[in-house]
Amino acid sequence: MTERLKDYDNDTFDTHNAFRGPGAPSLDQLRSQQLKVDYWSEIYKRMHSGILAHPVRITKDNQSELMDKNMVFICVDNPSVRNSISAYLAENEIPFIDSGMGLECSNNSLNGLVRITTGSYGHYNHLKEAYGDGLADVEDDVYKSNIQIAELNSLAAVLSIIKWKKMLGVYNDYSGGSLNLIYSVASDNITHQKYED
Repeated sequence: MTERLKDYDNDTFDTHNAFRGPGAPSLDQLRSQQLKVDYWSEIYKRMHSGILAHPVRITKDNQSELMDKNMVFICVDNPSVRNSISAYLAENEIPFIDSGMGLECSNNSLNGLVRITTGSYGHYNHLKEAYGDGLADVEDDVYKSNIQIAELNSLAAVLSIIKWKKMLGVYNDYSGGSLNLIYSVASDNITHQKYED
């Protein structure tokens, strides 16, 4: 079987994951403490071949496993891990799409941003500016404590796939090569940022 997709994670599939992902797991599936990579690969193997689950996190010790990839999707909630992976990919000119969000609670309502950042051949110098001051890990992030954001997770995933398909030429791209897309929850604005490399 030709490997098409590798999924790296060593977290278990918990209740908050069930609220944030597509579909509806059974109570038995939630109680089984199955690894997320195994849960998702079982579902998507029904439609796609070549999915391989890796029950490990990407760290500096195993980043070399990403060397032969033609696209990497980064979906982590830890800024230092994201920065380490994206720096490795940029150094080795491996294209990637990173999705993230920053949320806060004010007046009992959620507010924040969904961000899609792209690194591609010859376009990596913008990463520090695109990521801003998100260098330190956040201890008390609303994202980690609030399950009412399934639609924001879904939006981040959909925008990432649309960006990837634009890079493949499936969709037209009139953004002029936007490398950073930001959706504001409160204002409903989507902004595209381009950078000079």
